[in-house]
Formats: sequence, structure tokens, C-alpha cells
Amino acid sequence: MAWFVGAKMLQAAGYSFHSCVNKDRRHGIVEEELVKKSVVGGIYDYYIPTEYHQNEIIINVDSSLSAEEMLQLTQQGNFVISLDHHEVESNPMFPNQQYWSTQQETSDGMGLVGEAVLINNQYSFEPEELRFWSGTGVVLNALSKILDVEIKTEWIGMHGVTLLSDVRDIENPLAREILKVTYETPLVEMPTLRKLAQVCQAEVPDVFQRHPEFLDRTFIDFSLSPYINASYQLNLLEYLFRLCIQTDFFYSYS
Repeated sequence: MAWFVGAKMLQAAGYSFHSCVNKDRRHGIVEEELVKKSVVGGIYDYYIPTEYHQNEIIINVDSSLSAEEMLQLTQQGNFVISLDHHEVESNPMFPNQQYWSTQQETSDGMGLVGEAVLINNQYSFEPEELRFWSGTGVVLNALSKILDVEIKTEWIGMHGVTLLSDVRDIENPLAREILKVTYETPLVEMPTLRKLAQVCQAEVPDVFQRHPEFLDRTFIDFSLSPYINASYQLNLLEYLFRLCIQTDFFYSYS
């Protein structure tokens, strides 16, 4: 859902993009996923280019990048926005560091090669009352400001779903307001969540199927979240993402 919110904001701002997702819910730049295929002597050989990312704009969503990865990406000429809600890793070389940049000498002096910024609500200096935000919440609030995009009701509803599916402080007054949107907005007004609510029932025996008009805690905990988590574990993310981002796309895996 963090990915979906980010993708819809980029679309609303007029940007094209491509996505890469790690298998098995792994975090960071997992280079073995970024393989290219070549033919050597008629045999397919998989290899990893040493500098896969070069001169790119990278928006990292809900997947921890280490300080070393941030520095390496800037050295390869990339501009990185990393949006996260996981505990900030303790690295004595980069204590509480949020910004990385790499420069190189040019004929006109020093020139900027790449930059990276980490926006994370778990930094010790961030407001305590906002630590409950999930990855979706960090993306929702940060990227909407960066791209100057209006926040949609469904995106707030998705933040509420992820608060329930993750261990978050849902007694927080602001969390209560977010959950109010999640529970009180009709699913017909949140088409992607409605689609997910329908498809997660596809393999459920008829007698146990539920097709609610509104989301509730039981449906999220026992139907919606397990379906999404199972899709992650079975590495069906391409299916799940395409299902979410395309309104005319629908198929089901058992």
C-alpha cells in the first residue's frame, strides 16, 4: 500500500516510473534480484553488474536502505529519496545522518554527482506523537509535500489498514482519526481497497465469504491482511501490484 500511494502520487504529478520489488519481503538493495541475462556459448548466464543503478532518481518505499547503500548510490550518480518507518540502523560512521552527497572535481571546481535523503519517523529527533505512522503513512505525508499532490481519502484509508496490520500505537488520537476514515468511508468510494476486499474472498468457501460495504477490524485482521501477506510470501507481488494500479485488470491465483 505504501507502493500504491507513491505510484498514484507520481502518476498524479505526471511522472513515468518503473518499479522493482525484493522477493520474500527483504529490505534494501538486494542485488541478486537485479540480474541481467546474457548468452555465453548458447548457455544463459546470470550476472550482476557492479553498478546497476546509475544516474537514476530512486524513490525507496518502506524498505530500509543502509547508510552504506545510500552513500554508494550517490557515488554512482543517483538521486535518492528513501521513505521508511523502520528503526534507523545504528552506524557510528553515520550517526543520525539524513543526507548524503557525493562530489567530484571538474574543470570548474567541485561538482555534485549524487544526493540521497532519508525521511524516517523513527529518528530520535522526530515528534514522538508521529512515531506510529506506518510506511504508508510516511510515504503519504512526505511524498505528497515533495510532489505537491492532494491526499486522497482512500490513501488515508490505506494508512489505517497498515496501522492495523502492523504493530502501531492505534490509541494515539491522530491514529484514531485515521482509523475513523478507514472504517467510515464506504468501500465503493475506495475502489482499490474494494477490489482487494473482493479478491481476497475468491478462494473462500461460499458459506464463509464476506463482502462488506465498509471495512472493519475483523475483516482486515482475518481476510484482507492475510491475503496481502500471503501474496508477499508467495512472491506474487507483480500480480498484486498490477491488480491495484489498473482499474480494468482482474485475475486470481489459487
